[in-house]
Amino acid sequence: MLSHHDKAELDRIERELAASSPELAQLLRTGKRPRRGWMNALLVVTGTLGGLILALGIIAANAPLVLCGVIAAGCVATVLIVRRAHRND
Repeated sequence: MLSHHDKAELDRIERELAASSPELAQLLRTGKRPRRGWMNALLVVTGTLGGLILALGIIAANAPLVLCGVIAAGCVATVLIVRRAHRND
């Protein structure tokens, strides 16, 4: 159990944090992590390039291109599945 002095000190620290960095204070209160827009953009770019490489590999009947496209699409799918599973926890 915290003493009265410790509780007062924690309250003071909380007020200072809220005054100096309201976004961080809100994140700590809610426990939610900030969204990562760059990760979504990277997934879109990787998925698009993977699909294009896969299509090009199929059209050109080039097995290494097909393999690269399948690997890229598999990586994007894996990341999306893991993110969805983590979000539901």
